[in-house]
Amino acid sequence: MTNAADIAYMNWQAEEEIAIERAVIRGRAYYDGDPFSFLTDRLRLFFELDTNDDLDFNLNVCRPVIHAITERMIVTGFASTDPELSKWLWQLWNKNKMDSKQADIYNDSGVSGAHFVIIEWDNSEKFSAFYPNQRYTSASGINGETLDGTGDGVNVKYQNDDLNQPIEYYSKRWIESYIDAKGNTHTRNRMTLYYKDRIERYQMLAGGWELYNTDDEPSIVYQLDANGNKLETPLGFPVFGFFTPGHRSDIADAIAPQDGINKLLIDALADADIGKSIIALFGAYPTTDGRPAAEDGSNLLDMLPRQVIGSANADGHLDQIDGIDIRPTLEAIEKLMSWTASITGTPASRFASGQVESADAQKERKESLIAKIEARENNWGDVWEDVMLYALKLQNLYGGGIDGTLIDESIEVNTQWKDPQTRNELDTLNGIKIKVESLSISKQQAWREAGYSQEQIEEMMGDMESEAMMRARVAAINTAPPVVDNSFGAIIE
Repeated sequence: MTNAADIAYMNWQAEEEIAIERAVIRGRAYYDGDPFSFLTDRLRLFFELDTNDDLDFNLNVCRPVIHAITERMIVTGFASTDPELSKWLWQLWNKNKMDSKQADIYNDSGVSGAHFVIIEWDNSEKFSAFYPNQRYTSASGINGETLDGTGDGVNVKYQNDDLNQPIEYYSKRWIESYIDAKGNTHTRNRMTLYYKDRIERYQMLAGGWELYNTDDEPSIVYQLDANGNKLETPLGFPVFGFFTPGHRSDIADAIAPQDGINKLLIDALADADIGKSIIALFGAYPTTDGRPAAEDGSNLLDMLPRQVIGSANADGHLDQIDGIDIRPTLEAIEKLMSWTASITGTPASRFASGQVESADAQKERKESLIAKIEARENNWGDVWEDVMLYALKLQNLYGGGIDGTLIDESIEVNTQWKDPQTRNELDTLNGIKIKVESLSISKQQAWREAGYSQEQIEEMMGDMESEAMMRARVAAINTAPPVVDNSFGAIIE
């Protein structure tokens, strides 16, 4: 009988999935700088590197395409009509150390087209734990094709494989080690399917995927209430995806120019290596052992520019090779960088290019980048809001609410982002002042737009309350009627 895990596995085996995983693996490699042009053996000698070293030499233009977007995406808090809820949400964010983890989520999603966060209730700590997961790629291969993925990660299945249709389930696969009854260590493939109302756990055995259970947890786990009863209204998927438009990598269009740049860079190094050099010419090519050159060239002497080699050959003499002008090659690299900036909507300054854009071109490129960042913040801000509201449901269900009070789960929550534009501080404050005077926005919102964090806002609110109480006490003292001391017939101020 075919179970859900077998169906999920068959979906992974589909040709379309193979193509997607291949693209994800390639994108990650280009982002990391792994598969670029390798140095020739001669250039390795020039740099005094071991010829067996897999060191690659490249000028990475893919990574700046990602970082130009993600480095300005910084969550600063979560706004709601309930200040205590906003405070609790920000504490939960910090408890999960998302300030440091969010950049990895955004970077990997930009590279791979997707990244996921799984939420699980930590009953010992009584809080919702966030677990970031990369998109799944196979470590061994699919349908006989060898892939070089991680063998770990999450995938999503849409109805009819249409990104615009509802999600059927999420699936997480990984490889785990275990020790059998005899003390031997083995590995096995695991899979968990996440549905709106349950999770199903599987392991790969010789006959295929089979349900996996332990003494602590069954293979199929339904969402339960605090008393262990199945929920009548499921909480929904505990997995949340951060997707790029169309799940497409942000560096997809930069890969071809990257290949060209690295090829030209190696050419420039090779040409510069030759330079305008004086070389010794012999009647026969010098060898390492003084014997005639072997057919396979194994005993030929490696020669570098300006290297002095003695020879008793009477026919030997000195000659000069004119150097190659590498400026056209460098100009071609600059042109490819400019094209990369244009097709990816990335400011050319991100590539440390020697070309200087006009003020209008810089302005247009910056506006395009800011628009892309704001669109991404709008989409992923919605995801963070869903994450936080799901965590609130778990807190109400298993943690007794916040400080013993159940919170309305229909309350609106808005993700607050640091302004992606690098503005003059005075211009920023003047803009906020206009909003306060014309739109009557609250002090808290004004502070958020000025770049203050949720902790700083709460501290300032506390300071204001303390100052108000102090002013009220002083006013009460100043307006109090004088006290008459009849024993001395005097008025005491």
